[in-house]
Amino acid sequence: MSLTYILVDFDNVKPTAVVRGPQQTRYEADLAEALHSMGSQVTFTRCAKAGKNAADMQIAFLLGELVATMPASAHKSVRFVVISRDKDFDPLLMYLHDKGFDATRAA
Repeated sequence: MSLTYILVDFDNVKPTAVVRGPQQTRYEADLAEALHSMGSQVTFTRCAKAGKNAADMQIAFLLGELVATMPASAHKSVRFVVISRDKDFDPLLMYLHDKGFDATRAA
């Protein structure tokens, strides 16, 4: 069985939800309904403070936490996808790929 983690940077991909800045207070109805149906498989994370790349840094940290807490035996069965138009994630994802993880970015 494989597991896919999708980390969404909604600072630059609409609609605004999942990892979002503190001023982003509204959800698009279609997204909210789709995510609601996934129940506990979805976690919403809000940045504590606004700032340039705040959501990006939080996504990078969350990705690191996931990798750090994962047993080595799970590395080949887990996929990470960062949804973002920000190409600054690419070096991090290439690093993870070089370490044996399936890690990609999609705009």
